[in-house]
Amino acid sequence: MNRQYRVIAGPYRIAKRYAQSRGWTEDEFIIVTRAHQLRGLDPALIASIIFVKFNDLGQRIVAEIREEIHLMRALWPVPMSAAA
Repeated sequence: MNRQYRVIAGPYRIAKRYAQSRGWTEDEFIIVTRAHQLRGLDPALIASIIFVKFNDLGQRIVAEIREEIHLMRALWPVPMSAAA
């Protein structure tokens, strides 16, 4: 059985606090702050992608992450959501 992870995209500290506030353990989520971190992930292992304070990242970084997610979702449907 393959484990699935929640991917949290956004600034590291805020993403970490978000995961802790949800009671998730370290092996339940992956924090993504740059697009290249998504490239190495198998889309089948991603349960969902959550955006936290996404716009606090630089515009270029946000564009890269969005493009990588777009490419990933073209191959595999991954649920996405935004957190306040």
